[in-house]
Amino acid sequence: MLLMLSSAPARRHRGGATSPTVTVITPAFNAARYLNESVESVIAQGFVDWELLIIDDGSTDATREIARRHAANDTRVHVVETDHVGVAAARNAGMREGRGVFFALLDSDDVWLPDFLAAQMDVFKRMPATDVVTSNAFNLGGRRDGEPLHPVVAGFPSIAVLDMIQREDAVCIMSVFRRKVFETVGGFDQNLLRSEDYEFWIRAAQRGFHFVENPQPLGRYRRRPESASSDELAMLDAIVQVLKRTRQAGVSHVEIAAIDRQLARLRERQVLERAKRSLLSRQYQQAAQEFDTLSGIRRNFESRVIAQASRWLPAMLRWAYRTKSALRV
Repeated sequence: MLLMLSSAPARRHRGGATSPTVTVITPAFNAARYLNESVESVIAQGFVDWELLIIDDGSTDATREIARRHAANDTRVHVVETDHVGVAAARNAGMREGRGVFFALLDSDDVWLPDFLAAQMDVFKRMPATDVVTSNAFNLGGRRDGEPLHPVVAGFPSIAVLDMIQREDAVCIMSVFRRKVFETVGGFDQNLLRSEDYEFWIRAAQRGFHFVENPQPLGRYRRRPESASSDELAMLDAIVQVLKRTRQAGVSHVEIAAIDRQLARLRERQVLERAKRSLLSRQYQQAAQEFDTLSGIRRNFESRVIAQASRWLPAMLRWAYRTKSALRV
């Protein structure tokens, strides 16, 4: 079920109204802790020709009340209420309801700096052939708190399918794109619980849409332990699924070779992550098997030593790993 609410309910069918330039889409599920900060960062934008659709994805906390309060205070803010359908379906609902010529994605725990929208729209003005402007952002929380996601470089680098294959984080979720991207390639794949944005960007690039990055950090990307992106193994599995699907979609020989290299690298990371999990949960036999597999992949002295330690001194190896992880926090 989908229901749209706003300070003016008739605006769902805003037939004669002037459409905003940008529709900002913010899916929110039990986001009461962060949503105020996210919405206020949109309201604070120097670029003012926008509407904000907050997609309340069946929240059970105060998310809906916070969203409705903002809608009552600013006629540009609207609330779309759905059952708990997941982030991909929530974004799709926002794109279907949005009136903007451009769509901008902002997750409910992230924030924009005040010049975010103005800077991204300026890129479209400077480079009119551009279809998607992705962004850089500062990490908010985690080990890299305060550091940018990507290196800060000059100019506006183009991003092609090959770049996305080689770097799964080449396109940030804080992206602004033309409405025609959604109308041409369809929405996010609702069957994907993770990496649905990665799959969407690759699909758009394969259809010929032009991506560029604004490398100046103009937002804050929140890192938190309970977020979907914090489950390393599940994220790796999702990326592998997307790359395998991309490989079957008729890519070039160069792109196939890049996918195969990435799949080999990701397999190694999957094995390492499973080994760590087994070790930390004291499943020592399983951990030893995974570390043996990892040793066979890496074929170096350090991996052989760790594999031996996992078999004969697993408790000590667990202590060493826990200590190392604690020091990195």
